[in-house]
Amino acid sequence: MTSTSAPTPHTRAPRPWSLAILRHLVHAEARKLPCSPAWWVLLILVVGCAALNPSHIGDVETPETTLQVVLAGWSTTVAAMYGAICITSEYRHRSIATSHLIAANRPALILAKMVFAALVGAAYALIAATTSLIAMALHGLHIGSELPQILGVIAVGIPVVALFGILGVGFGALVGKQLPAVLLSPYSLWLLQFLFQFVVDHFKLLSLSDAETYLPIVTMVYTITESTGGPQIDGSFAIGPPWWLEPLLLTSYVVLIAAAGIARAQRRDIK
Repeated sequence: MTSTSAPTPHTRAPRPWSLAILRHLVHAEARKLPCSPAWWVLLILVVGCAALNPSHIGDVETPETTLQVVLAGWSTTVAAMYGAICITSEYRHRSIATSHLIAANRPALILAKMVFAALVGAAYALIAATTSLIAMALHGLHIGSELPQILGVIAVGIPVVALFGILGVGFGALVGKQLPAVLLSPYSLWLLQFLFQFVVDHFKLLSLSDAETYLPIVTMVYTITESTGGPQIDGSFAIGPPWWLEPLLLTSYVVLIAAAGIARAQRRDIK
């Protein structure tokens, strides 16, 4: 008589792109945060720059313009640097192999780092805006009448800075080396802009003056400045691009760099 064993129930392997796995990976990134001094060093940098900014920029006349400089300048720089450190520190300390073994796959790990870097970048932006408002109040600038414009700049500036956190991770994954990635990640849009200008000029797709609206750095500046009307209502009678075009282009440029970083991380040999 032959005995038949009971059939084992079919167990489905976890999906590598499920939200549950992504949430666990983002939580793992959060637990790594206290292990490195990078986050608080960059926090001191962004707070210091935001606090000193109103007293060192002589041509700033309104709180709105001051916030635009703080968010589009210092905050985006710090967010991109943190994003680059977030990924390149794994390569530097050779812990990336362990991270890849724990994660479902490499793109999921890089995506989780991008999500966490975006959250940290948004936090930096909020802290920088708050610090700047306090510093402006201490310097005697009255913000009561410009509160709607200030809230508009902050509402748009926070997601822009978050995008630069994603950009830093993508650029860091693309470069791999920590020092060049950290130093160049805030200027990766400038590098992309030079490439964009070269292609436009070489293939005569558009004149450089017509292509100005589509340049990566211009899209970032317009996205923040047009949160309060930009050149369309400031009395200069300039015709600005549609309000939705610049954020869409900026997001597209960041996604392009992020996708290139994910593709490079997928093919990189881990030693």
